[in-house]
Amino acid sequence: MKKTIVAVALAGLFASGAAMAKSGAYIGGNLGIGGMDTSSMNTSIYTSDSWNVFSDDLHGFSWNIHTGYLFGESNFQYGAELGYSQYADNKYRAAKTSTSEWEEFKYSGYNIDLLAVGKYNFNNGFNLFGKAGIARTTQKLKYSDDDGQNSKVTKHKVLPKIAMGVGYDLTENWEINAEYSHIFGSKPNAIGSDVDTLSQLNNKVASVNMLTLGVNYKF
Repeated sequence: MKKTIVAVALAGLFASGAAMAKSGAYIGGNLGIGGMDTSSMNTSIYTSDSWNVFSDDLHGFSWNIHTGYLFGESNFQYGAELGYSQYADNKYRAAKTSTSEWEEFKYSGYNIDLLAVGKYNFNNGFNLFGKAGIARTTQKLKYSDDDGQNSKVTKHKVLPKIAMGVGYDLTENWEINAEYSHIFGSKPNAIGSDVDTLSQLNNKVASVNMLTLGVNYKF
């Protein structure tokens, strides 16, 4: 008798959990932290010219918006997602205490991605999901100094991207989630490297990491 009751209870949980999963379109947004994996500043080239103050400001506020479609009305769902992400600037600065001279290098970037999505819905409202695909990644390096000089160079590349996370269904339509994503890039030359142009510094598109909290609305 007890086994029958347990079996009925589990079946009821399964039914209620499966009912929360429905195929269809969704939109969402995420906020969190993230940024580009650029190299540490190489200060050795500056020391011979009396540059003695160095600072950097790396990673910070990042955000994402996305829309997608999931197929399947059971525990397992699959689909595709299109998204846009923007992440914090990476800033490097060198200055001299003996004069007012300074120079700054700033990386900024964003990406547009197309990802395949797999999602497993548990019976208690929680779910696990994974994503994989490509991201057209754009990164810009801008140079400025105390003389008013300004120059910039922009680089684009299509790179692999993955994401994974956990979500929870608040209602049939609203879901909250936590997500980690990574774009597989390469480190550009370090600021302070013995190169002649910004293009040689911004010679590669850097990897990108983001950790966010978000919400989805399911139609």
